[in-house]
Amino acid sequence: MNETKCYKNYNEPDEETGAFCIGWKAGPCDDKESIYDFSSAAWNFTLAFDIWGIPIAGRYNLYGGGGYIAKLDVNMLVSQKIVNELYLNSWIDRHTRAVALEFTLYCLQANIFTYNMFLVEFPETGGAFVYYGIHPMNVYQHVGPMGLRADIHCVHGGVHGYDHRHDCATKESVF
Repeated sequence: MNETKCYKNYNEPDEETGAFCIGWKAGPCDDKESIYDFSSAAWNFTLAFDIWGIPIAGRYNLYGGGGYIAKLDVNMLVSQKIVNELYLNSWIDRHTRAVALEFTLYCLQANIFTYNMFLVEFPETGGAFVYYGIHPMNVYQHVGPMGLRADIHCVHGGVHGYDHRHDCATKESVF
């Protein structure tokens, strides 16, 4: 008889906070993994407190400020390798409840910072909800000679993954 898998909804006190090897494999991890793989840090949970994170509100749920974080590099080729490695090893899988891409842009000429947050929520029932927020701010109140501001933006970024790896029936970790 086939057994139907059940996936629990996201609840911050019950979220997975373990450290995994690449591909969500249980440890101990090979020492070479952290040296040769670009995404090895993304498989370890980071507390919101450690990164000064605040909860992120989506349309479906409220997510804690921590998670499994993949930091992207300013070098595009390195960032592409990180994203490719995450993709090939199923960093986003059926247990993932949300992925947030956060970055801040700064335009030197206009002296404007823009905080950008893109969130995709994956409810336990399947599907996806997309949310985004773009928040320009003029931190330093200097304006140009004609009193005009230009909203041209320039790059820094990171990706957060909120993961819930518990089976509904047993409430035990899937791994």
